[in-house]
Amino acid sequence: MPPRRLPVPIKDRVKKELDLLCKQGIIEPVIAPTPWVSALVVMNKPNGDLRICIDPNHLNSVLKRSIYMMPTIDDVLPRLKNAKIFSTADAKNGFNHLSLDDESASLRPTTFEIPFGCYRWRRLCFGISPAPEIFQAKMHKVLEGLNGVACIADDFLI
Repeated sequence: MPPRRLPVPIKDRVKKELDLLCKQGIIEPVIAPTPWVSALVVMNKPNGDLRICIDPNHLNSVLKRSIYMMPTIDDVLPRLKNAKIFSTADAKNGFNHLSLDDESASLRPTTFEIPFGCYRWRRLCFGISPAPEIFQAKMHKVLEGLNGVACIADDFLI
């Protein structure tokens, strides 16, 4: 995919976010030539921060989705009938907590190009089709056996 131009007003913010993602081991620079590069997508979060994503349309067409029943609020509500005190938690940038194995990270479509160079994802990235099911299955495994805790995506009700 051809690279997308970054609007001048956000270039510095994108560079700062890329540096942070590299420091955290979420992405890494790619120096070697690659036959496939995904386009970068930059989104504004509600709090004003930036979310760095790729346009995964071509990648999603070849990925196999996991089959995992995604919970809904209707699955959680019956468990709350005797609850009196609630607390919530959120797994910040949830998908980025799951590392890609070397084979998945080396998939060239996880590489994206911007004016600062090429990078590839080392962690599960936003936008790829199997990500929600993979993340939800991991969260349910982590919370297995904990009474009074429910999870829908990266939001926890305790």
